[in-house]
Amino acid sequence: MFRFFEFIVQKGKNDMKKMKKPSALLLALAMVFALIPAVVPTAAAYPAAHAEVGSGETVAIDGITYTVLRSAADVKTHLMATKAAEDPDAEGGSATATAPDWKPGNYILACDIDLGEIPQTSVNLAAGTLLDGNGYRLLYAGAGVFNLQDGEQIAVRNLQIGSAEQPVGTLSHSVDAVTLWENVVVYAEAEDAEGARQQIGAWYGSAAGSHTFAGCELHAKVSTTAAQADSALWIGASAASDSAFVFQNCTAFGTVEGTYNVGALLGQANGSVTVSGCVSYADITGAPLEDLTINAGWIALAGSGERLCLENCVNFGGISAPSATNGAAGAFIGDYRRQQETPVLKSCVNYGLVVQGSTAGGLVGWIAGSGPRLELEACVNYGSIGSNSTTGGMIGRGDHLGEPRNAHLPVLLQFRQGGGQGRQRRLCRLDQNAGRLLPDV
Repeated sequence: MFRFFEFIVQKGKNDMKKMKKPSALLLALAMVFALIPAVVPTAAAYPAAHAEVGSGETVAIDGITYTVLRSAADVKTHLMATKAAEDPDAEGGSATATAPDWKPGNYILACDIDLGEIPQTSVNLAAGTLLDGNGYRLLYAGAGVFNLQDGEQIAVRNLQIGSAEQPVGTLSHSVDAVTLWENVVVYAEAEDAEGARQQIGAWYGSAAGSHTFAGCELHAKVSTTAAQADSALWIGASAASDSAFVFQNCTAFGTVEGTYNVGALLGQANGSVTVSGCVSYADITGAPLEDLTINAGWIALAGSGERLCLENCVNFGGISAPSATNGAAGAFIGDYRRQQETPVLKSCVNYGLVVQGSTAGGLVGWIAGSGPRLELEACVNYGSIGSNSTTGGMIGRGDHLGEPRNAHLPVLLQFRQGGGQGRQRRLCRLDQNAGRLLPDV
């Protein structure tokens, strides 16, 4: 097995060396997104404005009045306060039960703040709150710390959460809110060695509501041993078909190891998902249990919901699930199950290896069912692809597809290696700019 992986990795490198020159358009596209700079908040964005302002005092910046946070005590006073629960029985049957003391407002950090070790759901961001990190860091030891109130939009910007030396756990295990994360960098590790969680991610475990990530960067390690779990570097699962997720100019680094739906952005995607200008270096590993199913990709499984669109995105991360006998893997979409809406991929490029024991495609693993058709435009795959069954340089398997438009390898839909039984499409070929189809895994 190890020799096989050495072979396919080396072969991929050799293929890259042997490629003829791609079109100027695609080469320019790949170079532009490969050189996207890291998103790091600039420290002390407004130093003069609040240099002399004391803890808990207010300062006006660009027409917004902020409360200044200078210490862990400030954060605990304004964002971690609790009060007696209005209905103690509903909070666990104790007269001393507490609930968050929501304090909506605008807050800005004046320095790095280390909260130390704190319990779960302690940083309470009320609906309508704006938290501006001002380029500073919020450090703590704990998981599931952020408690986000449903209602008006919660905005967090210009903040680094955790560090390479002191990563945090999952920001929030479960959220149902409206959020905007802008220019936020997160260092996190989320591990479920006991297999206790069915949804796990570094940013959210599961999420409903509406969430926008703009110019964010995630450095994370995520792993789970739970059977049939939804796991992803960013969000384990979206919980409702009316949820909405937008990723704009975001970057992902790290690794995710899962047992079922394993993704870079979303393990299971229900609801609308729009991704633009994003880059992923995250490596995905699937170790299937029970029914030996692995779905893997930026979006591992697209379940119910409406729009799913990826545009101007580049993937450098690899996918490895050679022992899977069911499911599908693709760099951007693993298994697409929505019956009414058409998935859209425009100007997307994959350089990563995709290996899945059953069905593997360079961009999309499987477009299932008789309803959905794929809108594929100006996309290209350079990564090597391998499976024991259905393998495609662009799409592993398409049950009902129209001809992709203006795509590199525009007619490659499906290929079954080694003869065998099952569907085989005649419009299957490689050219100089396609990743290689590998021997059976």
